[in-house]
Amino acid sequence: MSLSLSSGSITTGDTFSLNVINDSDTTNLLAALGINTFFSGSDASNIAVSTDVSNDVSLIAASTGEVGNNTNALRLAALQDDTSAINNTTFADYLHQIASSLGEEASNAYKSEESYDVIETSLENRRDEISGVSVDEELVNLVRYQQAYQASAKYISIVNGLMDRLLSTLG
Repeated sequence: MSLSLSSGSITTGDTFSLNVINDSDTTNLLAALGINTFFSGSDASNIAVSTDVSNDVSLIAASTGEVGNNTNALRLAALQDDTSAINNTTFADYLHQIASSLGEEASNAYKSEESYDVIETSLENRRDEISGVSVDEELVNLVRYQQAYQASAKYISIVNGLMDRLLSTLG
């Protein structure tokens, strides 16, 4: 902004006022320097309204410069119905889409976890079938070995009796 006055046009006691309206900081220089910032913080975990604004709400410009003008406040209120900012949808609809997507992803993750639990249980059961001890199989083997032992004992008893007869006949 520049102001130039010709010589002699202002006299002592004259006053004037000028309302200056500035466009928004499109270069983000003010925010980078920490001047005239509305928010504090650097990411979603610590973003907040700056303490200067929260302590003095009159720092929020509701008008574009004229007394009683509420153009900025009306523009801010109109943002709730604006569809040009985010994927041709309103802020409320966008928030709803995000919440729905997160809910669906959480549901899918829960279902996947349940499926993996069933698969894990099935694999553990199969492993136990292959590597574990089956009481029924062991009982069948025990009976089989017992019968083999009894047959061997009977065979030895018969061979022992035959040897006794043979030795008594020869001798």
